[in-house]
Amino acid sequence: SKLADLEQQHEEVGIHFAEAQAEDQRLQAEVAEHMAHVAAGVVVDSALACPILHQRMEEPVVAADGHTYEQRAIERWLEIHSASPITGAPLAHRYLTRNFAMRRII
Repeated sequence: SKLADLEQQHEEVGIHFAEAQAEDQRLQAEVAEHMAHVAAGVVVDSALACPILHQRMEEPVVAADGHTYEQRAIERWLEIHSASPITGAPLAHRYLTRNFAMRRII
């Protein structure tokens, strides 16, 4: 009957609404936790983080792939690798150049 169909639809909508509310609460809690980390200075701006260490760089250098790394991390990487840690492509050379612009920002 039409009434039974409407009751079934109403029940399904109620279930979907409850699931959406639970997901909303979960996301709000996740955002609140992230904001607490940001306020505490735990989250490092990804532009200032070394792609190898995932930490704020102190001595940023540019490798042959054009990416900036923490000097000690990329030096260690280059001891056993000849490819970019980001792209995996072979590096044209192993010279590192200080990134003075990044250093001023950090």
